[in-house]
Amino acid sequence: MFLFYLSFTTVAYPQSKTNLTIESDSSVVGNVLIDFQDGINQHFLTDSLFYKKSFVLPLSGPYGLLSIQSPPDNYISYLVNEKPGSLKVVSDGKAGFKIIDQRNIVNPFDTIENKIFKEFLSAAKPINIKLNRFYQDNSLDKVKTTDSLKSIQINLIKSIDSIKMVVFKMYPNEYFSYFMSKNLLEYAVNTSDNFDYLTLLRSFFVETFPDKFVKNIEAVHLLEKIDIKLGFLNNENDISKYLFTDDNNNHFKIGEINSDYILMDFWATWCPTCMKQLPIIDSISKNYHPSKLQIIGVNVIGNI
Repeated sequence: MFLFYLSFTTVAYPQSKTNLTIESDSSVVGNVLIDFQDGINQHFLTDSLFYKKSFVLPLSGPYGLLSIQSPPDNYISYLVNEKPGSLKVVSDGKAGFKIIDQRNIVNPFDTIENKIFKEFLSAAKPINIKLNRFYQDNSLDKVKTTDSLKSIQINLIKSIDSIKMVVFKMYPNEYFSYFMSKNLLEYAVNTSDNFDYLTLLRSFFVETFPDKFVKNIEAVHLLEKIDIKLGFLNNENDISKYLFTDDNNNHFKIGEINSDYILMDFWATWCPTCMKQLPIIDSISKNYHPSKLQIIGVNVIGNI
Protein backbone atom coordinates (compact mmCIF):
# COMPACT_ATOMS: atom_id res chain seq x y z
CA MET A 1 0.00 0.00 0.00
CA PHE A 2 1.38 3.41 -0.95
CA LEU A 3 0.92 6.64 0.99
CA PHE A 4 1.65 9.74 -1.08
CA TYR A 5 2.36 13.06 0.57
CA LEU A 6 2.08 15.90 -1.95
CA SER A 7 2.96 19.52 -1.24
CA PHE A 8 1.60 22.04 -3.70
CA THR A 9 0.63 25.67 -3.94
CA THR A 10 -2.97 26.84 -4.28
CA VAL A 11 -3.67 28.26 -7.71
CA ALA A 12 -6.07 31.19 -8.05
CA TYR A 13 -8.38 31.33 -11.05
CA PRO A 14 -10.47 34.50 -10.64
CA GLN A 15 -11.98 35.83 -13.88
CA SER A 16 -13.89 38.67 -12.28
CA LYS A 17 -15.27 39.78 -8.93
CA THR A 18 -18.61 40.14 -7.24
CA ASN A 19 -19.84 43.32 -5.64
CA LEU A 20 -21.98 42.35 -2.69
CA THR A 21 -23.24 44.27 0.35
CA ILE A 22 -24.46 42.38 3.41
CA GLU A 23 -26.31 44.16 6.20
CA SER A 24 -27.22 42.59 9.52
CA ASP A 25 -28.72 43.57 12.83
CA SER A 26 -26.84 43.06 16.08
CA SER A 27 -28.89 40.02 17.12
CA VAL A 28 -27.57 37.81 14.32
CA VAL A 29 -23.91 38.84 14.46
CA GLY A 30 -21.93 35.76 15.49
CA ASN A 31 -24.96 33.47 15.20
CA VAL A 32 -24.85 32.79 11.47
CA LEU A 33 -22.24 31.20 9.25
CA ILE A 34 -21.69 32.68 5.80
CA ASP A 35 -19.53 31.13 3.10
CA PHE A 36 -19.00 31.89 -0.55
CA GLN A 37 -18.04 29.35 -3.22
CA ASP A 38 -16.42 31.25 -6.10
CA GLY A 39 -16.61 28.24 -8.44
CA ILE A 40 -13.31 26.70 -7.30
CA ASN A 41 -12.49 27.84 -3.76
CA GLN A 42 -14.60 28.36 -0.64
CA HIS A 43 -14.37 31.54 1.45
CA PHE A 44 -15.79 31.83 4.98
CA LEU A 45 -17.12 35.27 5.89
CA THR A 46 -18.32 34.68 9.45
CA ASP A 47 -15.73 36.90 11.11
CA SER A 48 -16.48 39.72 8.68
CA LEU A 49 -20.23 39.89 9.29
CA PHE A 50 -20.89 43.30 10.84
CA TYR A 51 -23.77 45.77 10.75
CA LYS A 52 -22.99 46.72 7.18
CA LYS A 53 -20.21 45.27 5.05
CA SER A 54 -19.41 45.44 1.36
CA PHE A 55 -17.55 42.44 -0.02
CA VAL A 56 -15.52 42.25 -3.20
CA LEU A 57 -15.18 38.52 -3.78
CA PRO A 58 -13.42 36.49 -6.49
CA LEU A 59 -15.54 34.90 -9.18
CA SER A 60 -14.20 32.01 -11.26
CA GLY A 61 -17.34 31.38 -13.29
CA PRO A 62 -20.55 33.16 -14.31
CA TYR A 63 -21.89 32.97 -10.74
CA GLY A 64 -20.72 32.28 -7.22
CA LEU A 65 -22.80 30.61 -4.50
CA LEU A 66 -23.39 32.49 -1.25
CA SER A 67 -24.65 30.27 1.59
CA ILE A 68 -26.02 31.48 4.92
CA GLN A 69 -26.84 29.09 7.74
CA SER A 70 -27.69 29.06 11.41
CA PRO A 71 -27.74 25.88 13.54
CA PRO A 72 -29.40 23.52 13.49
CA ASP A 73 -31.08 23.57 10.09
CA ASN A 74 -31.86 27.09 8.88
CA TYR A 75 -30.12 27.36 5.53
CA ILE A 76 -30.42 29.44 2.35
CA SER A 77 -28.26 29.95 -0.74
CA TYR A 78 -28.03 32.61 -3.43
CA LEU A 79 -26.34 32.82 -6.80
CA VAL A 80 -24.27 36.00 -7.07
CA ASN A 81 -22.69 37.48 -10.20
CA GLU A 82 -20.87 40.66 -11.18
CA LYS A 83 -23.93 42.88 -10.83
CA PRO A 84 -23.95 44.86 -7.55
CA GLY A 85 -26.07 42.82 -5.15
CA SER A 86 -27.25 43.27 -1.59
CA LEU A 87 -29.19 41.57 1.17
CA LYS A 88 -30.04 42.11 4.80
CA VAL A 89 -29.86 39.41 7.48
CA VAL A 90 -32.20 39.95 10.43
CA SER A 91 -33.23 37.89 13.43
CA ASP A 92 -36.27 35.65 13.13
CA GLY A 93 -36.77 34.19 16.58
CA LYS A 94 -36.47 30.40 16.67
CA ALA A 95 -35.54 30.19 12.99
CA GLY A 96 -32.35 32.11 13.72
CA PHE A 97 -32.48 34.53 10.79
CA LYS A 98 -34.36 35.61 7.70
CA ILE A 99 -33.33 37.49 4.58
CA ILE A 100 -34.97 40.73 3.53
CA ASP A 101 -34.32 43.42 0.91
CA GLN A 102 -32.29 41.19 -1.41
CA ARG A 103 -31.28 42.70 -4.75
CA ASN A 104 -29.66 41.09 -7.81
CA ILE A 105 -29.26 37.72 -6.06
CA VAL A 106 -31.23 34.57 -6.83
CA ASN A 107 -32.18 31.59 -4.67
CA PRO A 108 -31.60 28.70 -7.12
CA PHE A 109 -33.62 26.27 -4.99
CA ASP A 110 -36.83 28.31 -4.90
CA THR A 111 -39.38 26.06 -6.60
CA ILE A 112 -41.72 29.01 -7.21
CA GLU A 113 -39.17 31.04 -9.13
CA ASN A 114 -37.11 28.17 -10.55
CA LYS A 115 -39.24 25.98 -12.81
CA ILE A 116 -36.32 23.72 -13.77
CA PHE A 117 -35.66 22.79 -10.15
CA LYS A 118 -39.37 22.19 -9.59
CA GLU A 119 -39.48 19.91 -12.63
CA PHE A 120 -36.48 17.92 -11.38
CA LEU A 121 -37.97 17.48 -7.88
CA SER A 122 -41.23 16.26 -9.39
CA ALA A 123 -39.47 13.73 -11.63
CA ALA A 124 -37.16 12.51 -8.86
CA LYS A 125 -39.82 12.33 -6.12
CA PRO A 126 -40.42 8.53 -6.26
CA ILE A 127 -36.68 7.79 -6.04
CA ASN A 128 -36.16 10.39 -3.29
CA ILE A 129 -38.90 8.72 -1.25
CA LYS A 130 -37.15 5.35 -1.63
CA LEU A 131 -33.81 6.91 -0.68
CA ASN A 132 -35.26 8.62 2.40
CA ARG A 133 -36.84 5.35 3.54
CA PHE A 134 -33.55 3.61 2.95
CA TYR A 135 -31.77 6.06 5.26
CA GLN A 136 -34.54 5.74 7.85
CA ASP A 137 -34.01 1.98 7.95
CA ASN A 138 -30.21 2.02 7.79
CA SER A 139 -27.71 4.25 9.55
CA LEU A 140 -24.91 5.80 7.50
CA ASP A 141 -22.32 3.83 9.49
CA LYS A 142 -24.13 0.60 8.66
CA VAL A 143 -24.30 1.52 4.97
CA LYS A 144 -20.56 2.28 4.88
CA THR A 145 -19.64 -1.11 6.32
CA THR A 146 -22.18 -3.31 4.47
CA ASP A 147 -21.46 -3.93 0.79
CA SER A 148 -25.03 -4.92 -0.08
CA LEU A 149 -26.46 -1.74 1.48
CA LYS A 150 -23.77 0.37 -0.14
CA SER A 151 -24.72 -1.09 -3.51
CA ILE A 152 -28.40 -0.20 -2.95
CA GLN A 153 -27.42 3.33 -1.96
CA ILE A 154 -25.23 3.79 -5.04
CA ASN A 155 -27.96 2.53 -7.38
CA LEU A 156 -30.56 4.87 -5.87
CA ILE A 157 -28.22 7.85 -6.17
CA LYS A 158 -27.39 6.92 -9.76
CA SER A 159 -31.11 6.80 -10.54
CA ILE A 160 -31.48 10.34 -9.23
CA ASP A 161 -28.42 11.40 -11.23
CA SER A 162 -29.99 9.94 -14.37
CA ILE A 163 -33.12 12.00 -13.80
CA LYS A 164 -30.97 15.11 -13.34
CA MET A 165 -29.30 14.51 -16.68
CA VAL A 166 -32.63 13.98 -18.47
CA VAL A 167 -34.15 17.17 -17.04
CA PHE A 168 -31.11 19.43 -17.34
CA LYS A 169 -30.39 18.29 -20.90
CA MET A 170 -33.70 19.89 -21.90
CA TYR A 171 -32.41 23.30 -20.74
CA PRO A 172 -28.75 23.43 -21.85
CA ASN A 173 -28.63 27.22 -22.15
CA GLU A 174 -29.91 27.86 -18.64
CA TYR A 175 -27.24 28.52 -16.03
CA PHE A 176 -29.07 26.50 -13.37
CA SER A 177 -28.85 23.33 -15.48
CA TYR A 178 -25.11 23.84 -15.88
CA PHE A 179 -24.72 24.72 -12.18
CA MET A 180 -26.45 21.55 -10.98
CA SER A 181 -24.63 19.37 -13.51
CA LYS A 182 -21.30 20.85 -12.46
CA ASN A 183 -22.12 20.02 -8.82
CA LEU A 184 -23.12 16.50 -9.85
CA LEU A 185 -19.81 15.99 -11.65
CA GLU A 186 -17.76 17.49 -8.83
CA TYR A 187 -19.41 15.26 -6.22
CA ALA A 188 -18.81 12.19 -8.38
CA VAL A 189 -15.13 13.09 -8.85
CA ASN A 190 -14.69 13.26 -5.08
CA THR A 191 -16.65 10.14 -4.16
CA SER A 192 -16.71 7.63 -7.04
CA ASP A 193 -14.03 5.32 -8.38
CA ASN A 194 -16.24 3.93 -11.14
CA PHE A 195 -14.41 4.68 -14.40
CA ASP A 196 -17.41 4.06 -16.68
CA TYR A 197 -19.76 6.18 -14.57
CA LEU A 198 -17.33 9.11 -14.34
CA THR A 199 -16.76 8.89 -18.11
CA LEU A 200 -20.53 8.99 -18.66
CA LEU A 201 -20.93 12.09 -16.48
CA ARG A 202 -18.02 13.83 -18.16
CA SER A 203 -19.42 13.14 -21.64
CA PHE A 204 -22.86 14.41 -20.59
CA PHE A 205 -21.33 17.59 -19.20
CA VAL A 206 -19.21 18.57 -22.23
CA GLU A 207 -21.76 17.46 -24.83
CA THR A 208 -24.79 19.13 -23.24
CA PHE A 209 -23.67 22.65 -22.42
CA PRO A 210 -22.46 25.43 -24.73
CA ASP A 211 -18.96 26.93 -24.70
CA LYS A 212 -20.07 29.90 -22.59
CA PHE A 213 -20.34 27.44 -19.70
CA VAL A 214 -17.90 24.57 -20.28
CA LYS A 215 -15.03 26.84 -21.34
CA ASN A 216 -15.11 29.14 -18.33
CA ILE A 217 -12.33 28.67 -15.81
CA GLU A 218 -14.31 26.81 -13.13
CA ALA A 219 -15.48 24.23 -15.68
CA VAL A 220 -11.99 23.83 -17.17
CA HIS A 221 -10.59 23.32 -13.66
CA LEU A 222 -13.24 20.67 -12.90
CA LEU A 223 -12.60 18.83 -16.17
CA GLU A 224 -8.88 18.79 -15.37
CA LYS A 225 -9.69 17.14 -12.04
CA ILE A 226 -11.85 14.44 -13.57
CA ASP A 227 -9.33 13.76 -16.36
CA ILE A 228 -6.59 13.24 -13.77
CA LYS A 229 -8.80 10.84 -11.82
CA LEU A 230 -9.85 8.97 -14.95
CA GLY A 231 -6.17 8.65 -15.84
CA PHE A 232 -5.38 7.06 -12.48
CA LEU A 233 -8.40 4.76 -12.64
CA ASN A 234 -7.29 3.68 -16.11
CA ASN A 235 -3.72 3.14 -14.84
CA GLU A 236 -2.42 5.82 -17.21
CA ASN A 237 -0.91 7.78 -14.33
CA ASP A 238 0.28 4.89 -12.19
CA ILE A 239 3.15 6.50 -10.32
CA SER A 240 4.57 3.08 -9.41
CA LYS A 241 5.68 2.74 -13.05
CA TYR A 242 7.54 6.06 -13.22
CA LEU A 243 11.33 6.01 -13.37
CA PHE A 244 13.15 8.11 -10.75
CA THR A 245 16.83 9.00 -10.40
CA ASP A 246 18.53 9.41 -7.01
CA ASP A 247 21.49 11.62 -6.04
CA ASN A 248 23.94 8.90 -7.12
CA ASN A 249 22.36 8.69 -10.57
CA ASN A 250 20.79 5.31 -9.79
CA HIS A 251 17.43 4.63 -11.46
CA PHE A 252 14.48 3.05 -9.66
CA LYS A 253 10.71 2.68 -9.77
CA ILE A 254 8.35 3.18 -6.84
CA GLY A 255 6.80 -0.21 -7.51
CA GLU A 256 10.17 -1.89 -6.91
CA ILE A 257 10.49 -0.58 -3.34
CA ASN A 258 9.72 -3.21 -0.72
CA SER A 259 7.96 -1.29 2.03
CA ASP A 260 4.47 -1.21 3.55
CA TYR A 261 4.23 2.53 3.02
CA ILE A 262 6.02 5.09 0.88
CA LEU A 263 5.83 8.77 1.64
CA MET A 264 6.79 11.09 -1.21
CA ASP A 265 7.76 14.58 -0.07
CA PHE A 266 7.88 17.15 -2.87
CA TRP A 267 9.95 20.09 -1.69
CA ALA A 268 12.04 22.98 -3.00
CA THR A 269 14.70 25.31 -1.67
CA TRP A 270 12.55 28.28 -2.76
CA CYS A 271 9.68 27.06 -0.56
CA PRO A 272 10.14 28.29 3.08
CA THR A 273 7.41 26.00 4.42
CA CYS A 274 9.03 23.01 2.73
CA MET A 275 12.41 23.82 4.29
CA LYS A 276 10.83 24.04 7.75
CA GLN A 277 9.25 20.61 7.27
CA LEU A 278 12.46 18.82 6.27
CA PRO A 279 13.68 18.22 9.88
CA ILE A 280 10.24 16.82 10.73
CA ILE A 281 10.34 14.48 7.74
CA ASP A 282 13.86 13.40 8.72
CA SER A 283 12.77 12.61 12.30
CA ILE A 284 9.84 10.54 11.00
CA SER A 285 12.17 8.46 8.83
CA LYS A 286 14.30 7.56 11.87
CA ASN A 287 11.31 6.16 13.75
CA TYR A 288 10.39 3.47 11.20
CA HIS A 289 12.21 0.52 9.71
CA PRO A 290 12.54 0.77 5.89
CA SER A 291 10.33 -2.30 5.51
CA LYS A 292 7.52 -0.34 7.18
CA LEU A 293 8.06 3.15 5.78
CA GLN A 294 10.37 4.66 3.21
CA ILE A 295 10.46 8.37 2.45
CA ILE A 296 11.40 9.74 -0.93
CA GLY A 297 12.22 13.44 -1.15
CA VAL A 298 11.67 14.99 -4.56
CA ASN A 299 13.41 18.32 -5.06
CA VAL A 300 11.31 20.48 -7.38
CA ILE A 301 13.48 22.75 -9.54
CA GLY A 302 11.74 26.03 -10.34
CA ASN A 303 8.45 27.44 -9.12
CA ILE A 304 5.23 25.60 -9.99
